[in-house]
Amino acid sequence: MIKYKLVLLTILFSTVIYAQNSDDEIILQSYTPSVLFHKGEFELKLFNNLYTQTSYFDDGSNLTETNTRSNYFTGLVSFLYGINSDVNLGLELWLKSARTDTKNSSPFSVFNFSNSPNSRTVVSHIGPKVKFYPFPVSGFLGEVTLQTTLLFPVVTGLEGSANSPFVEYDSYILLNQFFYDKHFAEDYSLFLEFDTWIRINRNFNGNNLFDFPIKAFLSYYQTEKLSFYGMHEISTRFYNGGVAYYFHIGGGIKYQLFDFLELEGLITKFYLGKNSGAGSTFNLGLRFIN
Repeated sequence: MIKYKLVLLTILFSTVIYAQNSDDEIILQSYTPSVLFHKGEFELKLFNNLYTQTSYFDDGSNLTETNTRSNYFTGLVSFLYGINSDVNLGLELWLKSARTDTKNSSPFSVFNFSNSPNSRTVVSHIGPKVKFYPFPVSGFLGEVTLQTTLLFPVVTGLEGSANSPFVEYDSYILLNQFFYDKHFAEDYSLFLEFDTWIRINRNFNGNNLFDFPIKAFLSYYQTEKLSFYGMHEISTRFYNGGVAYYFHIGGGIKYQLFDFLELEGLITKFYLGKNSGAGSTFNLGLRFIN
């Protein structure tokens, strides 16, 4: 696990040093998720997500308690570079950790990053991404972009065994993300996202998953460097003739610490669903732009 920490620290250090040498001030609130970077600009994003649950929604959408606490951590490292103003290319990596513990245990125990019969930490997926304008929509209509990411599994046995827990689906992932945002009333903006997740089982045995989440974010900019937002998500999953869904709500804050560095915190709750978890998430993001 030490090597994973060293890699992340090296990326952080080198990016901060490079960004500090830039003479151009970057207003990060102008770089919304739907905006493409100009030639030579880049973004490095580190987004950390902790999901924890002690209950789930069964096939009848009933809330069912469990005798354990399940914790899942995702450390997402994403790099995006501006080839030109119309096309950005990048790379994405997933660090995954899972831990099953007693019901009254701390959700933060997953940060032990251990490997045992009830815990596991791996780099699960890595792959390229491309972001571009799928069709011309701008001006008063807002901005629309499409980002496509193709992720390949790095290790085997991601779905767990008698000696390790589930950390991620053992599949190839094709992720399409449609981004739209619009500023209005000077201090507010609306961001919408529609995704298609296609997970093809690595063994091509037909155990594939298809997810279609829709997300909405309403942001309020209190100052040029501080904003608050609320979010809501609805997602439907199709798998082997079955259907699952969830409703997901939360609130977050973004703060521009330096010209090149944005911090983000987000807390969410899954409050309704079918064949899905009923947990909460705690999120911390770092976003570098140069």
